Amino acid sequence: MSDEEKERIGITVSKENLEWLDENYNNRSGYIDDLLTQARMNGGDIDSILRKQEKRKLQREMQNHRSQLELLEQQLEDLEEADSMEQHEYDRSLEDLLDTLRKGGKVWPSHNLVQEVSRQHSVEPGRVIDDLRERAGDDITEDQFEQP
Repeated sequence: MSDEEKERIGITVSKENLEWLDENYNNRSGYIDDLLTQARMNGGDIDSILRKQEKRKLQREMQNHRSQLELLEQQLEDLEEADSMEQHEYDRSLEDLLDTLRKGGKVWPSHNLVQEVSRQHSVEPGRVIDDLRERAGDDITEDQFEQP
C-alpha cells in the first residue's frame, strides 16, 4: 500500500504500551498498520495475532540464544583442548627431567633445565621440583634434588 492510500490518525496508548512498542519495534506506525491489516484479514482476533507474533519473536530469540550457546560451547571446548595439550607438553617436559634423574643427574630450582621448564610452562621452579618428586619412582633419591 502506498503512502497516498494511507490515512494519518492519532491514537492514544498507555505509557506501558508505548514503551513496549519502542522496545520491540522500530516502526510503530508500520507495526500497528500490519496488526490491524492481519486482524481485518483473519477475522478480527487481535489477541491471537499478538500471541502468534510474540511466539515467533520468542522462537527467534531462542534460536539466537542457541547459536550463542553453541559458540560458547565451542570456545570452551577449544580452551579445554588447549589446556590438555599444554598439560601434555608439561608432562613430557617432566618426563625428560625424570630421565635426567634416572641417569644419575641432579636438578634443583635454579638448575638451568628446571628454569627452562618453568619459563616454557609458566610454572614456578619450586612447583616443577615438587611435581618431579611426586612422579619420581624408587630409583630416584632425595639427594638428586639437592644443589651440589
